[in-house]
Amino acid sequence: MNEKPDPELGGGAQLTALVESGQLSSAVLAALPGTAVLVFDRDLRIRHAAGQALERQGWVPERMEGRTLAELMPPAVLAEIEPYYRAALDGEIVRFDRTSAQGDAIYRTDIAPMRADGEVMGGVVIARDVTEARAASAALAASERRYRMLAEHATDLISRHAVDSTFLYASPSARELVGYDADDLLGTRALDLQHPDDAAANRGIWRAAIDSPEPRKVEYRTRRADGSYRWVESIVRRVIDERTGAVEVEAVTRDVEERKRSEKVLREAHERFDAAFRHAPIGKAIVALNGRCLKVNEALCEITGYSERELLGKTFQDLTHPDDLGDDVREIGALLAGEIRSYRTEKRCLRADGETIWIAHSGSLVRDSDDRPLYLIAQVQDIEEQRRHQEREREQLDRLRELDTLKDEFIGFVSHELRTPLTSIRGYVDLLLEYGDNLTEEQRHFLDTVRRNGGRLNRLVEDLLAHFRLEDGKVEMHMELVDLTALLAQAAESAGPAAVRKKLSLTTRLAAEAPVLGDEGRLAQVIDNLLSNAVKYTPEGGEIEAAVELRDGNVVLSVTDTGIGVPENERAHLFERFFRASTATERAIQGTGLGLAITKGLVEAHGGTIVAEPRDPGTCFAVSLPLADRLDLLPEPELPAAAAALG
Repeated sequence: MNEKPDPELGGGAQLTALVESGQLSSAVLAALPGTAVLVFDRDLRIRHAAGQALERQGWVPERMEGRTLAELMPPAVLAEIEPYYRAALDGEIVRFDRTSAQGDAIYRTDIAPMRADGEVMGGVVIARDVTEARAASAALAASERRYRMLAEHATDLISRHAVDSTFLYASPSARELVGYDADDLLGTRALDLQHPDDAAANRGIWRAAIDSPEPRKVEYRTRRADGSYRWVESIVRRVIDERTGAVEVEAVTRDVEERKRSEKVLREAHERFDAAFRHAPIGKAIVALNGRCLKVNEALCEITGYSERELLGKTFQDLTHPDDLGDDVREIGALLAGEIRSYRTEKRCLRADGETIWIAHSGSLVRDSDDRPLYLIAQVQDIEEQRRHQEREREQLDRLRELDTLKDEFIGFVSHELRTPLTSIRGYVDLLLEYGDNLTEEQRHFLDTVRRNGGRLNRLVEDLLAHFRLEDGKVEMHMELVDLTALLAQAAESAGPAAVRKKLSLTTRLAAEAPVLGDEGRLAQVIDNLLSNAVKYTPEGGEIEAAVELRDGNVVLSVTDTGIGVPENERAHLFERFFRASTATERAIQGTGLGLAITKGLVEAHGGTIVAEPRDPGTCFAVSLPLADRLDLLPEPELPAAAAALG
């Protein structure tokens, strides 16, 4: 198969040699564009390879000859096509289409057995590039489908008419558009279905369409099968039948009822806009590019003090204070250059009576479909009172800054000028009480009163300082893993004696572990505040329950009492500084009104929340803190004996 013709022979002799050697048909196929020819034996070894398609896909025919399919092809490709080769060796003629490895071509492949003396000795493969043919076939099929879909499913009515408007053909969409079946329209005249008010004008357009090859568009109302009329739009043009030479009219008619309805809505909307523009509560104006007012509303007349007629003769430059005119010019220049879409500024306006007032002025630019500037839309608000209010607010802000400075000075005063001598007074009183062996009972009573009131004054000073630090965010927090169960148990043990003195029942419900991330000292202060409040505001014989439990990824610490409670109209102020409920003041229960404000600040500094819920009687304070992730870091809680006894 690989023998070459003798180059010494002439052209005709070469072809004769090819015919005699049996190679002519293979050579002809190999010379065809987009064709490949292979001959293989029973071992699937390529004995002959030729063709432009092979070279196009990167194969070198001479290098293929003598090699098996397994040596030439990747395993995946071999597994796909080897069965076709085997089928040919079994005597079958096989045809299949396959996409090239590069994905740029589709080849139709025929494999046929080659026989000698009735036995299959191998096979021949002829592969042809059918990419363009397949694409053309697909395009033709798609085109046919599109035309078929257009004819069968077009929403527009496609029709053909005689010169007198008689229907010669109507598409199936006639049923949807006019309520008639297409066959029912044949033989009727389109002009007879038109509204009487439109028919006269349409006859002239119909005649013009017949006399000219130019298509004509017309809108009219057509009568439907149920007697109602619907707005439609038709494009009609003259056509000449190629076989008969007869003049006919083709028409494409579509439903424009919704569009006509929309146009009506748009027209009404424009009328509403015009009314809204004229009666808007803020000043509005349509302004030419040179600044002259083209249209103004009543509110703008009121703001400026000019009549509508007077304003239409003025420009915005005439109405603007000279010192503010430069900003206006720059903003309008940026609008015209397309750098901004709109702007808003505050400036002074010159009124008709000579008064100057502050206005808020916003402007935007309207462009046409070619993006060319048409005119400006301006909106104006009188902000004179607002400016006065802002000035008052600035004065108040300055005053607040002064008060803040005074507060800092007060904190310093409290810290140094009160706390220091107070500490000295309390210290000397304690010394007198401890070492004053010669004191009379009356003198000891007086000193106890001084110490007790000194303690109250010291707590007030500490509460004030704590509150101001919290308010300024200056509280130092040493965050660590804290077990609220153990902390509450300790606090309950400390509060136990005070509860016993008032004959109160103090019980606890403690979760096994309640780990949170926080400052142990600050959290202890939160618990102490809540427990001391419960003891203070619960009458003798009352009950207090302190609990720690886990809920939805949070640790909830609650203190519930049967105390005097807080009136419903005062609960919103419960956590405000210096607030004291009327139920406490009426009973002359002492307090600073800072404890709950400090408690709330400490809880929120830990990322938690605190709420107060009424009970009958009493109140429940509930603190919720995020549960710490590392439960394994906590030791087993050791509850003090006194707390366990109380529980």
